Amino acid sequence: MLRDRSGRYAWMAPCAVSIVVFGVLNALKMVENARLMLLFLAAYLLVQYGARVFFYRQLSQNTDREIRKRGAVAIPPRLPFTSFPR
Repeated sequence: MLRDRSGRYAWMAPCAVSIVVFGVLNALKMVENARLMLLFLAAYLLVQYGARVFFYRQLSQNTDREIRKRGAVAIPPRLPFTSFPR
């Protein structure tokens, strides 16, 4: 879980920092076509997020199938702020 979260931040942080940098440079009128670069980076960030959600769901389903094949019962994920299972 922690490794997954750190990898997510490692991939998202440079893109977010680039968006901020190009936003500042655009405000200072130091870079031409900064708006185009901002739109590209924002689209890239959204595609990364969508791909992450898609692949996570695919891997989660495959893992559940593997568990069922072995005859074990999959433990449903616990939602935050809920009571403990009975």
